[in-house]
Amino acid sequence: MVRRHRRARVDRAARAGGAGAAIELLHEASLVHDDVCDRSLLRRGAPSVAAAFGMRTAVRLGIWLAARAIALIGEIEARRRLGLAFAPLRALAEGQLLETVPGGVSLDERRAHYLAVVRAKTGALMRMACDTGARIAGLPPAERDALAVFADAFGTAFQVCDDIRDLEAPASLGKPGGSDLANGVWTWPMLEWLATRPGAAALVDAGMPLAELRAELVASGALRRARAFVAAELARARDALRATPDRPGRAWLLEICEVAA
Repeated sequence: MVRRHRRARVDRAARAGGAGAAIELLHEASLVHDDVCDRSLLRRGAPSVAAAFGMRTAVRLGIWLAARAIALIGEIEARRRLGLAFAPLRALAEGQLLETVPGGVSLDERRAHYLAVVRAKTGALMRMACDTGARIAGLPPAERDALAVFADAFGTAFQVCDDIRDLEAPASLGKPGGSDLANGVWTWPMLEWLATRPGAAALVDAGMPLAELRAELVASGALRRARAFVAAELARARDALRATPDRPGRAWLLEICEVAA
């Protein structure tokens, strides 16, 4: 009995490790794809795959990484899980396409569009990571639902933090800074700027120099308001976690929320 129980625990740990590797492969595929779409030359302080090996190779590598991730999930969870493995990949692709579509005219429309893109891209990976781990651990549906709320809130906070860092200290990110601002992609800090400066969109469309745009945005208090939004999303993430039993790993996830804050 003891040996059988031990083997079950080892098997569950191995499946969890394999699932984690699959999700990281999918994450890396999304980064390679982002750099292709954004024509980014840097990633983590080094040349991006697209810059180092060309766009064609980067596209092929991204496809291979995604395919390998799906195959690995299939090996771990058998055919019944393949649909769940494809879901975040589909969401990532939809989010990337949605990002190219105009987000509307009103501030509310732009905000809704931004959140839809974030939840399709960053949120999809977060939800996949949480749900796969929860299913392997055999958690009940109510706990999986709570973890889905955590994933959505934490993923949104993570993305807005990335948007803020891009505007504040681009060198620390190891990739070009201010590219979204320069390309007219409306991130959350930019939307906070638009909320107090209705003419902001016209400045971006008119091709105002990047340094001047950033100075205008920072002076408006947009970054402070964006940080307040991050704090609210992290609070939502913590509340979702605290609604679950105190299982191993919960304290670690709560600690991540504190570090992110």
